[in-house]
Amino acid sequence: KATIEIPAKYNKRYQPVADGSKATMNCGAIAIMPQGWKLAPKDRLPKALKKEMKGLAWAPYSKEKPNIVVAGPVPGERYETMSLPILSP
Repeated sequence: KATIEIPAKYNKRYQPVADGSKATMNCGAIAIMPQGWKLAPKDRLPKALKKEMKGLAWAPYSKEKPNIVVAGPVPGERYETMSLPILSP
């Protein structure tokens, strides 16, 4: 497991939305791991980690690069830290 911290004050930052009004800021993350490393499959995650990651979905960037994963956009207020389940070779 790796933990990614996003050092921003999301309660003070806003972004424009489709109707032109302002809404709280979203965030996302990109993790680039060494070759051979990849996301752990959901069926191999312990219950505690599943609970910690609830509502957060990581996905491989592409089939050719399974060691690069992305998450987001998610609400910045809720996800100031993101947990990444990793399988090392």
